[in-house]
Amino acid sequence: MIQLLIMNNSKLQRDKLKSFISNYKQYQITITDYLHGLKLIGNGDTFDICVYFVDPENPKYRDKIYNTLTQINQNQKIIEVQNEDSQCLFDYSCQECLSRNILTLKEPLKIDNLIDYIDNFDQTICQVLSKNNITNNLNHIYYFRHLNQEQLDKLKANCIVKKYKPENIIFYSNEEIKYFYFLLTGSVKQFYVQNDGNSIILKKIIIPSFICEAESYGKEYFTSNLESISDCSILCIEKNFFIDMIKGDYKLSLLMFSSLSSQLLEMQTKAINNALTKAHFKIALRIYEKPCILHSITKKDFADELNMAQETLSRGLTKLKSLNILNSKDEIIDYAKLEEFIFSFTDI
Repeated sequence: MIQLLIMNNSKLQRDKLKSFISNYKQYQITITDYLHGLKLIGNGDTFDICVYFVDPENPKYRDKIYNTLTQINQNQKIIEVQNEDSQCLFDYSCQECLSRNILTLKEPLKIDNLIDYIDNFDQTICQVLSKNNITNNLNHIYYFRHLNQEQLDKLKANCIVKKYKPENIIFYSNEEIKYFYFLLTGSVKQFYVQNDGNSIILKKIIIPSFICEAESYGKEYFTSNLESISDCSILCIEKNFFIDMIKGDYKLSLLMFSSLSSQLLEMQTKAINNALTKAHFKIALRIYEKPCILHSITKKDFADELNMAQETLSRGLTKLKSLNILNSKDEIIDYAKLEEFIFSFTDI
């Protein structure tokens, strides 16, 4: 179980965090103010990840918390959440950034996004990559941090960064594949257009992630479309160069194999989910995976993600409420009953 310490000096924000995060049973969570959090650390309590919400009215605590955490454990994983006015710890030569122990996020931050960052800490791109000098900091990307300077220089010479506005098409189905795509900032969606003109969303992708890497490796043309959801930056690596690089670097080969394996497992899970005909079962499964999803995206987006009509979603939610799994605010009221419903594969 992941030991998680969250420090926030606002009691109102702490209470909100407690109400949301309590649904995530995979964590042992401690939510406290700065002083109590520092006391716990000083007394020898250890945590897998420490999440610190910067208080702009008390900037003196920032360095205190950072120094205390890193003095106790040089490899302490830290997620710092700050507003736009706070000074970032990162710079282009920062050793903490290079060792990938610290991630800086900007407020406002949705709780499900924070959970994703916690779950995928080791693969998350550091703050430097959101700056303009991306190609000079390729060693900050999880897949490339083992490369020496000569390898990084060759990689830099064979890649470009492309930026897109929301709803820009990045590539179309049947378009020739010339690059491997790696999402640096923002989010995108992969979709397929049916003969009747309706679109089916295959996947929504957030950072950090390769995009359609299996197709880039094994096919000549894309089989789906890709569109930006938000402002985004994508690292485009020349296809033939990168394939040769993968073949010649066993560490990179293993990392790419792991990425492809994750994609296959995700596809398998999705296929199983789509085979389930009962809408309320599909809804319950996704809520089980992400307990706060109905408070982080719109019901339209939720329906799109599940490939169902909004009316079907509404009926499914009503069914879960009638089973006393959800309340009128679409909050889980009986986690044990939800688990029983998910894993029994039978109607209740």
